[in-house]
Amino acid sequence: MRFFLLVGFLLIGFIPSISSYFVTRNKEWYDGILKPFFTPPDYLFGIIWPFLFFILGLSGYLMWNTGDKRTRKIYTCLFLANTFLLSLWNFLFFELKTISGALLLLLFILVLALVLHTIIKKYFRSFSKLFLLYVCWIFFAFYLNLSILVLNYEHSF
Repeated sequence: MRFFLLVGFLLIGFIPSISSYFVTRNKEWYDGILKPFFTPPDYLFGIIWPFLFFILGLSGYLMWNTGDKRTRKIYTCLFLANTFLLSLWNFLFFELKTISGALLLLLFILVLALVLHTIIKKYFRSFSKLFLLYVCWIFFAFYLNLSILVLNYEHSF
């Protein structure tokens, strides 16, 4: 039973990755917008995000197995909301090309990631350090999105 629960949470953690296949990646648009000098190469996103989705899914599984039912429910709801919002970001940024809307959404995702980290830290101190990588990457994504917004301000709304 625990194996299926682990697989289930890992699959849920990967929903943003799966959902990105349903979004039209307008490569021409993305290549045409101005990006800051610190924008990672495209292949790096394909390495980092799966690792972070794994961490996210594993966090859901770990928290589901805590003895505290109230915390389990709260964490699961926030975990699912975070996963949904990550999926929505792909749609806003790449499909609708709404850089400002995607930035606002990343702010919510960042707040959720910080709350999730705070909860995890209470129960799994060592794992929370690994989860901090996710929080840092979301912060970086926010800063990158903000920089893209500033550089493309006249086309961002």
